[in-house]
Amino acid sequence: MSEFPWAFQQIEPTTWAYVSSLLMLALFFKFSRLWSIRNLDLVLLVLLAPGLLLYNSGVSLERQAAVELTKLGHPVTLSLTSGGLLESQPEPKPKPPQETPVSPSEPVPASGDNATASTSLSESDAAKDDPVQGNSEPITSPAPDPNDERKIWLARRVLSHSFLYGGFLFMLVVGVLFVIRLFLDQLLVRRPALETNLSLGGLWLLVVSLLSFLIANITVSSPTRTDVSGAQSAAALLDMGQQTKPMVDQEMGPAYPMLHLLPVIPTMLRDANTRVGLDAAALQVQRNESMIWVAKLMAILSQFAIVAGLVWMGGQHFGSWQNGAGMATLYLMLPYTMQMSGAVDHVLPGALLLWAVVLYRYPFWSGLLFGLTMGLVYYPIFLLALWLSFYWERGVRMFLYGVGATVLLMILSLLLFSTEERTFVQNLQGMFGVWLPRVSALKGIWEFGWDPWFRLPLLVAFVSLGTSMVAWPIRKTFGTLMAYSAALLVAVQFWHGYGGGLFMAWYLPLTIATFFRPGVHERIARHMVH
Repeated sequence: MSEFPWAFQQIEPTTWAYVSSLLMLALFFKFSRLWSIRNLDLVLLVLLAPGLLLYNSGVSLERQAAVELTKLGHPVTLSLTSGGLLESQPEPKPKPPQETPVSPSEPVPASGDNATASTSLSESDAAKDDPVQGNSEPITSPAPDPNDERKIWLARRVLSHSFLYGGFLFMLVVGVLFVIRLFLDQLLVRRPALETNLSLGGLWLLVVSLLSFLIANITVSSPTRTDVSGAQSAAALLDMGQQTKPMVDQEMGPAYPMLHLLPVIPTMLRDANTRVGLDAAALQVQRNESMIWVAKLMAILSQFAIVAGLVWMGGQHFGSWQNGAGMATLYLMLPYTMQMSGAVDHVLPGALLLWAVVLYRYPFWSGLLFGLTMGLVYYPIFLLALWLSFYWERGVRMFLYGVGATVLLMILSLLLFSTEERTFVQNLQGMFGVWLPRVSALKGIWEFGWDPWFRLPLLVAFVSLGTSMVAWPIRKTFGTLMAYSAALLVAVQFWHGYGGGLFMAWYLPLTIATFFRPGVHERIARHMVH
């Protein structure tokens, strides 16, 4: 009983998906207006769960296959791919030495010798079971067939790849629906308030409780060797300068080098069979303990910043603290939030970009946060045309000062990570993705049959869409800034080569704010910017 108050257990992903979806419908669904746009928005958010569950099932099967091979004696090579996907390659199992069978017809030694007593015991028992000892065959145990073991492994691996492919495909299909909804947001003139089915006091209780559970979940989680392998590869390349290591940005995508050093913190319950085998390997990464706690702290602060930003957005910009608490509650209930809350490269850019929108009336501070987001994960650089056109009438110079100051400081800080094997220029290339579009060593859906060359037309279409926002819509409002920023970050997932579809935290806070926002057509930079 002494452990009862502190016996915190992680939640299984499928269970939380069902429970959270029902809670979201109970709190936000408008039963009196069945076909309202608000109900459709809620259904879109619920549809994010099936793709994540398929992905999680595929990863779990990959881990089970690796652990089973390890138990059977196959050495397994583990590596981190998109979002924690485990790649395992079996090596030939060494053939066990053959033992010479003992004939039961041989004489039994005296029982006085302890060394021979145990050997003769099994022989005498066999003789009792077989009265005709002279005709008995040698007792041998059948050896496992390596071909059968490999067939089982291949079957599990094919099934896991099917789940992973289905998960990525489902997330991208739902992403298409999100892009359409967000780009059509400006056409919705009548925007009835999305009030919750719970009082403000109840919402505050949910926000505090869910955030506390989220923080506890991140704190008690222990990353395995798979979760820290990406950080180990980055550290080996950036700090140790091993020439045999591949480029980190080629394995994990363009980003600020420090972001690659942080391990992934798993925050969902794993299968017991896989957890035992893989957590034992985590004992080998004790030297990364400091980076693990840095990752946990940054993940917790990022989640807190997102919750605080949504609450502040509702209270200050939407004129309703109840809407602010409702947005925060909805975000904390999402299965994605619980499943990926420990991935810093997911939540930190989303938190920074959300606060850049919250502080849109102060272009210098908004530019600082926007520049920091752009320097961390590179992809928000395609939002720059939209943001510059929003501030063009007023505030564009201060916004550029903020962006330039942050980006310049981050570029100068790359000198700290420069070595003879990893030069300053290579770090700069990795930070801003300055290379030709890659069609090899890709992750996500691109490693499950999609031709990587299809990324090129998608990339061209995306760049054309982003740059065209300089001219349209002609009158950009605060609502335009939110909705179109979220839409572009959703569109990034279609050509993202390192796990596209999984980085939902980049756009979910702004998407939820867009769903909740009232009419803000009069809020343009000329009137609102200080």
